[in-house]
Amino acid sequence: MCPRKGHCCECIQYHRQQNELPACYFPRNVEKTYDRSIRKFIECQQVKKYDE
Repeated sequence: MCPRKGHCCECIQYHRQQNELPACYFPRNVEKTYDRSIRKFIECQQVKKYDE
């Protein structure tokens, strides 16, 4: 388990330094892939937009 879990500010800061986003930004099925890139986040948001 991640030591930053529940410490949102620390978590976001850490992941942004890695040029990625925290797992909680992604749907569960995408989070399982460990692709936490900003590109993947945008892709998920575009899919979500068209699913509505």
